[in-house]
Amino acid sequence: MNFIGRAIIITLINMLAVYLSATVIPGFSAPLELYPLLIISLILTGLNMVIKPLLNLLLTPIAWLTFGLSALVVNLGMLYVLDYLREDVIINGLVPLVLGTLLISIVNLICQRLLLPKS
Repeated sequence: MNFIGRAIIITLINMLAVYLSATVIPGFSAPLELYPLLIISLILTGLNMVIKPLLNLLLTPIAWLTFGLSALVVNLGMLYVLDYLREDVIINGLVPLVLGTLLISIVNLICQRLLLPKS
């Protein structure tokens, strides 16, 4: 599968993950309409495809020392940046941020394993 196809599938997975987070987690608010949710998921996909690999590369020594726990901190940062960039995404506090990060990560992991072929 080419890069564009993977990006489209990951964007749709992120839409599902943000939708689930907004409906399930108290304190995590995002619009549930299609167009704003698509914009939010495009931004999250862009952050995860551009900035996240750079942060993971910079934090590789820390990831080795913490047995990969720094990946959770990077994911927390990506969701916090999304909250900062979009006015309609509101995360009230640390607990909804952590729960939202965990739910989005789990949905992404499961859906990408099921939908995307190994390359």
